[in-house]
Amino acid sequence: MQQLINMQLGEKYINRQEEFRTIADELKDKSFKYSVIRLVAFVIGVGLIILAFKFNLIAGFVAIVLFLLSFYRLIQYHITIQEAEIHNRQLAKVNEWEAAVVINHQFGNFKNGVEFLDPNHPYADDMDLFGDFSLFQFINRANSLQGQNALAESMLNAADYTLIQKRQNAITELSGKLDWRQKLQAYGLNIEDKPEDYDHLTNWLDKEDFVLPNALLKVAMIVVPIIGILGIIGIFYYTENLLLSLVALIPAGLILKKYLAHVNNHHAGVEASEKVLHKYKDLISLIEIEKFESELLLVHKAHFKLDGQMASKSIKRFSFLIRQLNLRNNPFAFLFNIFGLWDLHYVLKLEKWRKVNKEYLKDWLSAMAQFEFLASYANFAYNHPEFIYPKITADQKTLKAIEIGHPIIQNQQRVCNDINIPMDAHIRLITGSNMGGKSTFLRTMGINMLLAMAGSVVCAKVLKMPIRQIYSSMRTRDALSENTSSFYAELKRLKIILDAAEEEGPIFFLLDEILKGTNSVDRHTGSKALIQQLIKSTSAGLISTHDLELGVMEDKMNGHLENWCFEVEVDKGKLDFDYKIRRGVSKSFNATQLMKDIGIRIEE
Repeated sequence: MQQLINMQLGEKYINRQEEFRTIADELKDKSFKYSVIRLVAFVIGVGLIILAFKFNLIAGFVAIVLFLLSFYRLIQYHITIQEAEIHNRQLAKVNEWEAAVVINHQFGNFKNGVEFLDPNHPYADDMDLFGDFSLFQFINRANSLQGQNALAESMLNAADYTLIQKRQNAITELSGKLDWRQKLQAYGLNIEDKPEDYDHLTNWLDKEDFVLPNALLKVAMIVVPIIGILGIIGIFYYTENLLLSLVALIPAGLILKKYLAHVNNHHAGVEASEKVLHKYKDLISLIEIEKFESELLLVHKAHFKLDGQMASKSIKRFSFLIRQLNLRNNPFAFLFNIFGLWDLHYVLKLEKWRKVNKEYLKDWLSAMAQFEFLASYANFAYNHPEFIYPKITADQKTLKAIEIGHPIIQNQQRVCNDINIPMDAHIRLITGSNMGGKSTFLRTMGINMLLAMAGSVVCAKVLKMPIRQIYSSMRTRDALSENTSSFYAELKRLKIILDAAEEEGPIFFLLDEILKGTNSVDRHTGSKALIQQLIKSTSAGLISTHDLELGVMEDKMNGHLENWCFEVEVDKGKLDFDYKIRRGVSKSFNATQLMKDIGIRIEE
């Protein structure tokens, strides 16, 4: 059934891809026609201007004005067509990528967030949150750095109960806005922001003004260009005083030299940001014109409106001012500066803009990021209509999951399980043979719990739980830089978990094959002590182990520990895994069979 749903959804994405591609091709043809029209219009316009000047001088100037106005409108309309073509090609790409996700389980086109990976985080590395084939890459549809940061943050830190409910409502609403979400994503594909660009921008926002508070400089910016222009006029009318006329340009040169370092510093803070901000404007404009109903979306949207002024227009103005300042990179820019102090005038305009919008720009970008990361979760929910929103409440004393599975594993391969575990002073000890499903089950629980606490849908039929900080120890590595073995690295990790359990209150831990780097006697003794200490801390969690002897602890722990296992059948020399968790201690072994399968001879 689910495979059929995926095929239908994939077909929908493919059809949309073809529709947008067809529209883009039509716009391309239209754009070519307007290129020809522009050329013809230019030739005809120049001819008409010449004829008008032959009639009389006034008619000639009127013809120039009319031509420039009409030709400008023609260019703007042509640019609109070109932008629409690009946007529709991006929409086609968005649907092509989504079809690849739901049909072929290919999601490598999306950014993987590897830069957010922190090996010291309580669970990020163990849960495969970031990197290729990660949960982040599977869900992420944000393109701006701010949007990706917000998505990563939601996976790394649990929201509170109120925010989780608000996010669920917002994600539910956005999941029904397929066209709007894809437009947001398509505009975002044009964004190529870098961390250093954002750093330059935020640093510039915190810099002090140097033109705005300088009254004398502002007067000079008006008077000095007039002196320079009068000097040039003098060159034509008083050729015998050519040197005197050139002297009139000296004040402008001195002012430009004095403030060159300030202007350079100012320009460096905003130059690289212009293209990025221009693209941000498209995303924000799309948010501004959309109608929302859920509380969280309305709150975030409200950031974009201030005293009747829309944020997209302010950013458009900001982008325009930066582009004008960028003209200083033009070889002929010295003419604008020597006769008009161009750089200083636009630095002043930018300082005025900063004075009004400094605090708001950060809010705008933050609010834009919220829409991007919520849209990512909404896309995740849309692509998985079988997933559900969990019930997260403070009075929930147990974690109850029905048919919970790993969200990244394909539907036809995914095996789901049920679990009902007290969330205070309780451990599920999970035994089983190699490759039986223990580690996958631990990750299944961890990933769905963090998704639940982010406000997302989860891969389950039912999930009820309270908020708990997750800690895990599943993947420990040698730390050569610290001269640390993997065993000692695991001990340090376990110490962190024990401290958290005792100091933070109840946590939820996921421990895979604990103390695997030592001999069996040490492992058994250490594991037993660890289990007892964790239960005393009133925390709860899952511990997988090959140490079957730990199973005898169940009878002595007054219900605080339960044995569960994964079994494997050997049929005619072949291993048969069902990946279903069941009560009890594992009775199956498969290491010998696995060794035989790869060609290692085992003496009977």
